Amino acid sequence: MNNRSQQITISAAKRALICMLAALLCLSLFGCTQRQSVSLPSEPAETAPGDQAETPSPEPSQTAAPEPTVEPTAEPTEEPTAEPTCKPVDLYHDYHWAVTLLGSSYADYIRTAQGILEGKGVSDSDIALFDTSTGRAYFGYSHGKWGAHNTLVEVSGRYEGPDDLPFDERYKYYYYFEDPIAEFPAELDEAAKIAMIKYWEQDPEGGEEEYRKKAKDVSYLEGYFGEDYIVFSEYGAATGSVHCIFRTDDGEHWYEFGNNMYVPGRGIRGFDYYVSGACIRSASEGYLCYYDRLYHYGELNTRRLLVFKTEDGGATWNEMGLWLPEEYEGARDVQTFSPVFDGDHGVIPIKVTPADYENEPDVICWYETTDGGKTWEFCDGK
Repeated sequence: MNNRSQQITISAAKRALICMLAALLCLSLFGCTQRQSVSLPSEPAETAPGDQAETPSPEPSQTAAPEPTVEPTAEPTEEPTAEPTCKPVDLYHDYHWAVTLLGSSYADYIRTAQGILEGKGVSDSDIALFDTSTGRAYFGYSHGKWGAHNTLVEVSGRYEGPDDLPFDERYKYYYYFEDPIAEFPAELDEAAKIAMIKYWEQDPEGGEEEYRKKAKDVSYLEGYFGEDYIVFSEYGAATGSVHCIFRTDDGEHWYEFGNNMYVPGRGIRGFDYYVSGACIRSASEGYLCYYDRLYHYGELNTRRLLVFKTEDGGATWNEMGLWLPEEYEGARDVQTFSPVFDGDHGVIPIKVTPADYENEPDVICWYETTDGGKTWEFCDGK
């Protein structure tokens, strides 16, 4: 081998060694996320003719074996703790469901009141119709229409699964309406809910937009109605009673009737009153009957009947001064119901539960007018 061929061979070996070191440096600096097969760059060695046996070149298909690499050591870290996972809630198996039917007996009440106006009185079987829901209807949608219904179906679920759910997810309620009585404009639904929320909260901050958001959470409304009016009412044992009244003069355009934030005798939102009957006869005249727990169950005089009348479109309401005769003194409970009129002839039914209610039956009596409500006379129903 001459000196030149020796220099060329040494130069080629140096270049190969430099390429190998460069590759190893890159691996040590940057590493690999997982082991890879790395081919080191190879350059054909420059050889003199006839000297190929001494300096063989790598075969074209052969790759150099990768040098072992050292993975960079990261700081020891704690293994991430997997978030506890709960199986999806099964509405069928994880909840205990119950179905409750709430009936208003509205049609039966109107029939019974009409029978009183016709002089038929009240039969023993009809006495059972008179309770706290008598004459009330439930307002909501059924079959694409909004209006008053005789029956409200409440489907309620109580969570009994293995996981601890937030309180607002432990109970579920669904409502369905059956037995439609009357259809009303659908826009009354939102208008009435907004009005009720406004009266519950007594001018809260947030304005109409806030009321509108809260109205979406109100499942249904209940109350009393006639052809040209609806009295929506709600009662809470801890928060008292509110109501709002809507009326129409032409059957198309509805407006809010009266000063509904004012509860007669108690100011704004009376704590103990709730509406037990209603009748709005005209744009100026209307009646509201109340049940007041403070005046019943023997605490105060149960002979006083909480019936109020307006003659100025609901701007003011005045107690009518109707009382039961002395023979009813000491009654356990007294409740008045919606006035019913046939022209100038009208009646306000009253249910009296005697003190000895376990041995004596309930009594249905009434106040009656024949002059359009100017004067009223008591009838004992006997």
